[in-house]
Amino acid sequence: MPKICRLPRHEYGSPGILEFFHHQLKDIIEYAELKTDVFQSLREVGNAILFCLLIEQALQIAIAREGDLLTKERLCCGLSMFEVILTRIRSYLQDPIWRGPPPTNGVMHVDECVEFHRLWSAMQFVYCIPVGTNEFTAEQCFGDGLNWAGCSIIVLLGQQRRFDLFDFCYHLLKVQRQDGKDEIIKNVPLKKMADRIRKYQILNNEIFAILNKYMKSVETDSSTVEHVRCFQPPIHQSLATTC
Repeated sequence: MPKICRLPRHEYGSPGILEFFHHQLKDIIEYAELKTDVFQSLREVGNAILFCLLIEQALQIAIAREGDLLTKERLCCGLSMFEVILTRIRSYLQDPIWRGPPPTNGVMHVDECVEFHRLWSAMQFVYCIPVGTNEFTAEQCFGDGLNWAGCSIIVLLGQQRRFDLFDFCYHLLKVQRQDGKDEIIKNVPLKKMADRIRKYQILNNEIFAILNKYMKSVETDSSTVEHVRCFQPPIHQSLATTC
């Protein structure tokens, strides 16, 4: 990974931006073990997270039949297996290598490639490159597990907003949608790559939405349960007088 990778200005056009990123990320693109060992390991992590989510959804369906328990205990107290899993995974991401050193500007890293979301942007750039006719795409080889791993780590590190702002592929997509150019740069068809980026952007947003839904309760104060109040349903006056 380059130590610094700035997002090019829109004036360069989508062909120039694609060539710029292709040159900056040359070492990542040509890394032989990226599409074998790295992507496969991330796929396994993502599939494990997704499997836990499916178990959580199955449990919700089963407990939904017990309406009183669902309302009073599960929803009010936040009893969710998937939330526990996410919290446990987040505890494994405390090493500074995931976040890098404190930003020099005192706010956040902008051009520096020291946070995980920048590394994931580089990997996303690689699997968004269209493949040849007789080659398998990333989604055919790894399914959605690859994206679930990357998006989960980004959310648990609190880097989603910066990823959306500074992602290499998203920046290229914005410019290509604006100028509408379709050229072949470094044997990469620009329009096809932009279409793939948009498809993965939609998938990433769906994964982010699901994760943030569960992370809202994880990020609240641990003492929230003590402040939960259970209100009895209203009773009709005719029944109240007979009680």
